[in-house]
Amino acid sequence: LKHQWGNPCRFDPGSGYKSGERSVYLSPLFKSKTTNNKVTYVKIMDKTQTSTERLIETIVEGLRDKKGREITVVDLRGIDDAACKAFVLCTAGSPTQAQALADSVAETVRKQAGSKPIAVEGLRHSMWVAMDYADVMVHIFLPETREFYDLEHLWADAEITSLPTDPSDPSL
Repeated sequence: LKHQWGNPCRFDPGSGYKSGERSVYLSPLFKSKTTNNKVTYVKIMDKTQTSTERLIETIVEGLRDKKGREITVVDLRGIDDAACKAFVLCTAGSPTQAQALADSVAETVRKQAGSKPIAVEGLRHSMWVAMDYADVMVHIFLPETREFYDLEHLWADAEITSLPTDPSDPSL
């Protein structure tokens, strides 16, 4: 490629990169948004993050937007025969909040990662909502359901990280 990082150019799938009005910033640290032929660049990731880590961060952001509690990441990458790379667990205060959390995760991931869940189960009763993003499974529980199934104990061999509900809270 005859191109320097940071120079705007357009990717034409049939013939490669071309300069033009609609630009795409090619740095892996940024993505572009084109509106009325104006391009703005937004930082989207740290170079060292994997796509799974970025997906987890996006899911957690969606859960925090609707005040999800007891957010926990279960890293299954070190577990042989695990169905996915990670679980993100969250507690909802009511069935209505569980639905709102699921909607928020779906919308946040769709907007930031351009991805939709493969499947969503449990919305009808919302005691346990499971969202399948292939590499990451999201589990949204009511408190009594989370306590009963105790997935953290079931996957105790995995690396388990409890996240603060509000990362900006100085008391955490």
